[in-house]
Amino acid sequence: MQTAEGSAAAPKLRHYIVAAAAGAAVAPAGDAPEWAEAYWAFKSDRFAPGVESMMIDVDQKYETLKFGTGSAGAADRASDPAGAGNINVAANVEKASESQKVHVVRLTLAGETISEFVNEAAVPGLMFGWGPRSSPAWSTDGSRIAWAQKGRGKKWTLVVADVRSEP
Repeated sequence: MQTAEGSAAAPKLRHYIVAAAAGAAVAPAGDAPEWAEAYWAFKSDRFAPGVESMMIDVDQKYETLKFGTGSAGAADRASDPAGAGNINVAANVEKASESQKVHVVRLTLAGETISEFVNEAAVPGLMFGWGPRSSPAWSTDGSRIAWAQKGRGKKWTLVVADVRSEP
């Protein structure tokens, strides 16, 4: 596992070894493993492996974020539990109009948002990643196999199965 701390321009990377066994401890790894650079380059690439026409789009802009509770918010029901008596209270009108400009970076694929970063550095590969070039994917020791199984709508489940050879 890799973590990044500090600024996006100069993050401090830390590496850990996570055992697959339930309840196993996480141990610091020191330096990045040999394969880490190639893995992160693959995982965070904008283009799908082998399909240059499938690309992750990056949309970057400032948007207005409203954060006031307004007349429908629970905090505005001080004088009347139903909230009806507070709709035009001056403090309520002020809360409803509170907003600020925020920097938003959206990563989209085929028109669907796959990552969104608000007032923070965009980190490709953090919330998405391309799958293996071939599916299914085998563990390095050949004992497990993993694949993505489509569920209802846009839901996918990662399935991992042990592989046993019969005697």
